[in-house]
Amino acid sequence: ITQAYVFGLNRPDLALDATRRGVALTPQEAGAWNVLGYIYEYMKRYPDAIDAYRHAVNINPRQGNFWNNLAAAYSEENNHRAALQALEKQAQVAGPYQNDALWYDLGNGLSTIAASTRVGASSRKPSDQVLREAINAYNQCLRLNPRYANAYNNRGVAEQALGDSQAALNDY
Repeated sequence: ITQAYVFGLNRPDLALDATRRGVALTPQEAGAWNVLGYIYEYMKRYPDAIDAYRHAVNINPRQGNFWNNLAAAYSEENNHRAALQALEKQAQVAGPYQNDALWYDLGNGLSTIAASTRVGASSRKPSDQVLREAINAYNQCLRLNPRYANAYNNRGVAEQALGDSQAALNDY
């Protein structure tokens, strides 16, 4: 229903009202908070999205997608330090429970943060260190699924950004 309201009818306000009611009825349902965050993010209400995603990760910290969504909302707010902290927390808390796709998403999130021209100043971590963390996430993805072609490609992009052309070529 949310997608129909948001994308089909372009009425996120209707989705917001319905989702708020759902969250009120089931406040311990992490997925409901995640959907609420998604709607707020779509409406560019990033502080509200961050709050909703925080509820989701507090209820279910092992769900990597919730952490990715929280990091994306911080990134939309240009708070790269908080985005990076959310991704690091994801790797720490959700890491052992993630499947190949969630490790891949973590790698993508870290790569996106590293690509920001403001990453060094706003996250207090050098972009090459963040890229190495992204490569580690792609490695975890490929350990679980050695046939994940996009993970090879994106790991190659990160390796190329670090200046390791041979490793990048091997991945491509």
